[in-house]
Amino acid sequence: MAVITLKSKYSKRQLKFDSHGNKKQEAVFKLWNDQTTTHILYGGAKGGGKSYLGCSLLVASALLYPGTSYVVLRKERAAMIKGLLPSFHEVFRDMGVGPKEWKWNNTYAYFEFTNGSRIHFEDGKWEPSDPDYQRFGGLQLTRAWAEEAGELNEEAVSAMFAQCDRKLNDKYGLPAKILLTCNPANNFLKYSYYKPWSDGTLPQHMAFVQALPEDNKKLSSRYVPNLLRTYNARQLQMFIHGSWDYDEDPNALCETAAIADVFTNENVPDKGEKYISTDLAGRGRDKWVVCTWRGNVCRIVLSQRHSGAKEMEDKLREIATQLDIPRSHIVSDSDGLGYYLGDYLRGIYEFHGAQRARDNKVYASLKAECAYKLAGLIQARRLRIIAAETDIEQIKAELSMLRSKDTHASDTRRDIISKAVVSPPTSSTLYLCVWSSRYEPRPAGYRLVVSLPLASTN
Repeated sequence: MAVITLKSKYSKRQLKFDSHGNKKQEAVFKLWNDQTTTHILYGGAKGGGKSYLGCSLLVASALLYPGTSYVVLRKERAAMIKGLLPSFHEVFRDMGVGPKEWKWNNTYAYFEFTNGSRIHFEDGKWEPSDPDYQRFGGLQLTRAWAEEAGELNEEAVSAMFAQCDRKLNDKYGLPAKILLTCNPANNFLKYSYYKPWSDGTLPQHMAFVQALPEDNKKLSSRYVPNLLRTYNARQLQMFIHGSWDYDEDPNALCETAAIADVFTNENVPDKGEKYISTDLAGRGRDKWVVCTWRGNVCRIVLSQRHSGAKEMEDKLREIATQLDIPRSHIVSDSDGLGYYLGDYLRGIYEFHGAQRARDNKVYASLKAECAYKLAGLIQARRLRIIAAETDIEQIKAELSMLRSKDTHASDTRRDIISKAVVSPPTSSTLYLCVWSSRYEPRPAGYRLVVSLPLASTN
C-alpha cells in the first residue's frame, strides 16, 4: 500500500493520496508532475479507478497552487456532474479537505476553494451553432481533464487543451497538461495513443497508462464476477480485458477487413471521369482534405491543418487546373467553411448533408444516404484509396465510425449515429464524391440531382 505525499512550496498544507497499491495510478501522478508530458491517457477498461484518480489530481493541484484553474470536460455536463460529485466528495474526505474550504456553484457548475482556485465542469458536445468550440475561448486554465474521452471528438479535446497554460502556469512552473480517461474506443484515442504506444512510437510528450480492474485494489470482490455474468463476449474483451481491437460493432456499416482492403483494392479500375471533392476546415474540425477521383479510385492529394480561406481557394484552383478538372466536377461540403467557395469558384457544386435524401422513404438525410452508399462500395471492394502511409490509420478510424442508428422499427428510415453525422474530414470528403460523381447529364443551370446506383448494404 503506497501513500503519496503531495506538497508545494506555495502552500503550507500537505495532502495524502493513498493508491492502495495501484501502481498505475502512482505512474500517472509522476507523469502529472513531470516537465515533459503534456497528454496523459489513462484507462482502457472498467473499474480501473479513473474517476477517483482524475478528481484527486485536480483537487490536489487546486489546493497546492493558489488561484489556479482547472476543468473537467465531458460530452454531457449534466451526466458528468451527477456521476462525479460523489467522487469529488470522496476525495475531499480522503485528503482531509473540510467543508469550509470549498463551495459548489450550482449555477455555473464549478468548485471554488478558499485559496481562490477553481475546478470547472464543461460540456464537450458538438453544437451546430459552435462547430469550433469557441465557447471554450473565455476559459483561462492551468490544466484539464477529459473524462469519458471516448465520447468526445478530437477537436473538443484540442480546443480545451488550447486554453491551458493560461492561469499562473509560469508563476508555479506548471507545464500545461491534459488527462484523458476512457474505456477502449475505436476513434482518435486508439490511433493517436494506444496504437503508437503498442508499437513503441508514442511521442515523448504523450503517455498511455493501461489500467485494468485487477489494478484497482479498492474494487469490491463482487465487481468483476457481476460483470462476467452480465456482459457479452465483445463487452468482456473491451471492458474487462482492455482490448482495443475487439470492436466488430453490430451497427458498423463496414467490416474491419473491408476497411483495410480499401488501400489495396487494385481490382478497381483507375479510369473514367475525373472529380475533386473537398472538405474545408470547420464544423468542429481544423483539417482540410482534398481528394481527386478517377472512377472509384480516390487519391488524397492534400491533407493539412490551419489553412487560410484564400490559401484553400487558390490551392483548389491550382489542383483543378493542373489535372484539367472542370468546375462542374468539383464538390465542396457547404455545411462547413465550404459554403463560401461557391462565391469564388463559380460553377462548383455544394453539398448540404442535412438535405432530404434522394430516396427519402429509405434514408433520413442526404448524408445518411451517401454514408450507406459509401459503405456499400467499401463492403463490395469497389473503392480504392491512395493515401500517404502516415494518414492510413487515421482514415481507417474515420471509416470505422460509419455506424447505423440502432433502430428496429420497420418504418424507420436508415440513419447514422451522431459521430458519423459530424463526420471527420476524410470521411466527409468521400461522401461528397459518392454524391457528385453519379449524375446524369443535364442542361446548363439545372440543379444537380443525386443518382446513386451503388452496391447495396442490405
